[in-house]
Amino acid sequence: MHRSASKEAMAHLASAQELLPQMPDTLQRARIELDLQICLGHACMATRGFGSAEVETSFSRALTLGRELGDRQQQFSALVALRRFYTLRANFSAAQQIAEQLLLMAQEASDTAWRVQA
Repeated sequence: MHRSASKEAMAHLASAQELLPQMPDTLQRARIELDLQICLGHACMATRGFGSAEVETSFSRALTLGRELGDRQQQFSALVALRRFYTLRANFSAAQQIAEQLLLMAQEASDTAWRVQA
């Protein structure tokens, strides 16, 4: 079997996801799932491509969790990945809507690095 770090990472992340239901439904569990979804999304980009459906699923879930937790940094990260996903899928209206959200977040945070990414 061919091995790569990204494939192994995905296997470990999938194992971690399977353990989540065993944890009590707390903020800590949501934060752990958020981190897992961000990591899984990036691993999917590396192994399945930036436009794979798994990328959208992981980062959409991460965005939802980021909003629930009020984690603006992770929301921004998920939105950047989703904008890339929609751009590669030629869904330019969705990509533009996300780009507008990113720019608004960057302006509200007065964050130069975010503005560059937006």
